[in-house]
Amino acid sequence: SMEICENQQFPAKDFPKRNAYLTFKNLKTDLSYCRYGKNDEDDPTDCNPVPAETLNKFDCVSGASAPECNPYDADTLTTCVCTAGTDCRSVLGNAGIASVASTIFMRVALGTLLERFGPSNVQCGLMLMASVWVAL
Repeated sequence: SMEICENQQFPAKDFPKRNAYLTFKNLKTDLSYCRYGKNDEDDPTDCNPVPAETLNKFDCVSGASAPECNPYDADTLTTCVCTAGTDCRSVLGNAGIASVASTIFMRVALGTLLERFGPSNVQCGLMLMASVWVAL
């Protein structure tokens, strides 16, 4: 893995208030990272606190470790959180652009070589250049 995902660079347990987490909603399960909602729908800075009835029901005050006692639900996060505004989104976008650009360049370069030297000579030359790296 390239370690470019938001939850790989900033683990949710260490950085629970990252904007990418606060705005995250799992499309498969329709669950949000903020178990009890966000403090602001448009520009959240934190999740809503655990409601009082939940605190009493699960005895969260005495240190119970029930998942309901935590306003953050890190289990809903996917393997790679890559939302708008994160570094991984721009890295993946730049990788796509670089891939298309290099493909166009190689097609033009190989087309020119094929026209000039013929397919057999070009293939021999390409295999000779690749064999150097295989031999190392």
